[in-house]
Amino acid sequence: MLVRLAACALAACALASPRPADAAPSVGEDGGSGSTARSRYRGLYLDGWYGKVGLESGVVFARERGAAPTLGGAATLVHLNDQLEWYGLQADLLVDWNGDRPAGARWSLGPEFGVSLYGIDLSYFGEQTGGGLHHGLQVRAKLTIGLAAVYLRGASTLAGAPGEDETSVEAGLQLKLPVYIGRHRRSMRGAALASR
Repeated sequence: MLVRLAACALAACALASPRPADAAPSVGEDGGSGSTARSRYRGLYLDGWYGKVGLESGVVFARERGAAPTLGGAATLVHLNDQLEWYGLQADLLVDWNGDRPAGARWSLGPEFGVSLYGIDLSYFGEQTGGGLHHGLQVRAKLTIGLAAVYLRGASTLAGAPGEDETSVEAGLQLKLPVYIGRHRRSMRGAALASR
């Protein structure tokens, strides 16, 4: 299963690979020509750190114990640059109704990265089911506009006994609001010159 997760991660990375930056010179804060690439979107300066928290809901399927809904919270801390390339950390904690078994929990923690609307994370994954805790890995591909994202997650846990590995697929939605924004400040003169 880990080979399949790695193959999915590589495929998602290929989809989210960055496009070449614009070749036009940038305008520095002093109004002069800078050596860094200009933002693809004239006058839009997003470079900085963003922390967001919110709700996550989905449906888990393709597993032995049956399909079930999930509901919980999610948090991210990402760095976004002016070319809309981003990287950071993500975490979530969800209630899983576990199909034909008593409700439990699912959680993940790890790095995420992406370009524009496309993102991926390859993270530690855990769940509570059958009276025990199980640990493994996940890969998640997402389409995001920052405050909202739809995702598809594949997860695999090691249940302990040989042949009892549990795999699952989850489709869901995240809605998050910013709680921290640490943007790099640019002079008004530089921003005005860059937007011409």
